Amino acid sequence: MHPWLRLLTSPPLMSLLPTDAGASAAPRPALDQPDALLRAAGLAHLTAPGRPPMSLLLPESADEALAGASLTDLQVWLLRHLAAGDAEPAGVLETLDGSLLHQQRGAVWRDASGQAVRLQPQAQRVGGWRVHRLDRALVPARDSLAAQLQADSDTGLFVQALRRTGLLALLDACGPFTVFAPSDAALARAPARLGLSRSALWSDTQTLTELLAAHVAPGRWPSARLPWGGTLRTWAPQPLLLSPLGQIASGDLALPLAAGSDRAASNGVLHRVSEVLLPPAC
Repeated sequence: MHPWLRLLTSPPLMSLLPTDAGASAAPRPALDQPDALLRAAGLAHLTAPGRPPMSLLLPESADEALAGASLTDLQVWLLRHLAAGDAEPAGVLETLDGSLLHQQRGAVWRDASGQAVRLQPQAQRVGGWRVHRLDRALVPARDSLAAQLQADSDTGLFVQALRRTGLLALLDACGPFTVFAPSDAALARAPARLGLSRSALWSDTQTLTELLAAHVAPGRWPSARLPWGGTLRTWAPQPLLLSPLGQIASGDLALPLAAGSDRAASNGVLHRVSEVLLPPAC
């Protein structure tokens, strides 16, 4: 067994975690194994004073997942199974590596790879930690933003425009980036909103590039961390204005994120919007 993994799967820690949701465990307030694990992995700074409380997502297959892992692999694995915060997860859960889990129903979630995973709804307390049991290890997103957009049947025009301006290749790079992808119908309405014909917009590479640049922000911004009530810098000169009500200014419109947002990619996050994002009307 990997030496650091012994801290994670040692009998004292595992004895606190019941094998099913209905079981209970005797409290062991002196035990602080997750902190010891982070110290051994060189990640103790994550729980330094002033940092938010942490939750550990502990798979049943932890031993297999880390068998023979290097220190770097252990750190990557831990960041994928640690989440900031002390509340019961609901809706969307972000782990420290930027991966997103989406709740489907009850204890069933989908990880960043789109695969189902069961997350024990009631956490156990281990020292100052919340520990949730998983039925398997989490898998990171495999596809880049560019690959996900190309596989989506409703972003074909957006992909064509990105390819025409040379921006599509950038969304295959390391990133991370956050993309606000308009639907085909939204992009088809864009020329009229700009007072242009379709041919005029598509033949004007500079204008098209400036339009698309407003849909890509540097960094990984799931919806829960977007600066609602402030601004978000994008590849365009003018930042996006985000209202406290969870809407993005686009011309004279205020757009909430559309269904299908918060999709994790290997190099960022993909959101959906129902209209193209234009500078706010004065």
